[in-house]
Amino acid sequence: MSDKLEFPTQSEWRSLAFPAWRRGHLPGDRFVCWRDQVKGKLGWYLPTLAAFWDAGLCNGIKLVRLLPARGGGMATVDLVMRNPFSRWHEEVTERVLRHDDCNGLDEAAKELAEFWGLALRVDEYRDE
Repeated sequence: MSDKLEFPTQSEWRSLAFPAWRRGHLPGDRFVCWRDQVKGKLGWYLPTLAAFWDAGLCNGIKLVRLLPARGGGMATVDLVMRNPFSRWHEEVTERVLRHDDCNGLDEAAKELAEFWGLALRVDEYRDE
């Protein structure tokens, strides 16, 4: 069975799905994260792009907060995965959400980690 968790995009939440390989801004009014527990897959999609992974390769969700000494800050939510091309079990990340407020994704990160059944890790970088 497959189900989904929806987030508003930039116009409503000042955030947009932000995969590392994205080029330009994407149209669409919803960013949808989905899971298929029977097939062991999870992913996200917008009207013009989609990505999915084997859930077994995914290690967790990482919320990164940049807290500068001056100015606003930023927050990102990344999916942390084992690198399938590495013999050394290195991890890679895929940026899922981005927000211009360092605390702007706290609830979204918790919801997404719970929805995908992954551990949540929070990294804070102060005075960056």
